[in-house]
Amino acid sequence: MVDNSILLSLFITLGIVGLVLALIKYGFFDAYVPHAVIIRHENNQVILVIKTKRRTVPIRVRDFQVKDYRDVLVWRLGGLEFGRYRIGKYKGKYGEVVSYASSDSGLLIEATDGKRYYLAFDNIHEVIDAILDESIKEKVIEVRK
Repeated sequence: MVDNSILLSLFITLGIVGLVLALIKYGFFDAYVPHAVIIRHENNQVILVIKTKRRTVPIRVRDFQVKDYRDVLVWRLGGLEFGRYRIGKYKGKYGEVVSYASSDSGLLIEATDGKRYYLAFDNIHEVIDAILDESIKEKVIEVRK
């Protein structure tokens, strides 16, 4: 027979571990799941701003390509992956990438400072259209409500 105190401590330990894992998961969500994307055209330069619940990341775009996540995000360095979410830092054949992905297909963005970002969500085509249309001075695209 198993002692009741051992069972009780096992349940308490599992509860604490589950709570810690849930907090880690929601921390990554707050930092890496985009709520809005702002595209600005300033002085022949495209500035893409990713807004999450916890931070705002401005990116001066040098180049971008439409890519599937399987091509870009191979090894997870520090991040979270489940379902269609692939958020955090990854490494692949394009080098180290910071991913803000909540969909399978998205944009591999190379910034002017040499960093690479992967941005993927359901209406990513709106971002592509806004980047290519230089007549738009600023456009805000809501990603997640």
